[in-house]
Amino acid sequence: MSLNGIDTASYQAGLEPGRVPMDFNIVKATQGTGYVNPDFKRMADAVLKAGKLLGIYHYGAGKNPISE
Repeated sequence: MSLNGIDTASYQAGLEPGRVPMDFNIVKATQGTGYVNPDFKRMADAVLKAGKLLGIYHYGAGKNPISE
């Protein structure tokens, strides 16, 4: 069995997961030490409401892995 999914970040704000043919969505939550995706909560809630699987990730900025 295979699953189809997408990765979303703030530049896809407004995307409606219930209208996209996918099984899962991996949503960017944070990056580096100071960035928080302003659309994260809305997107994560919409993914779950649509009955899709939710993944969450932090994007490393490549600086200090300990502080990130």
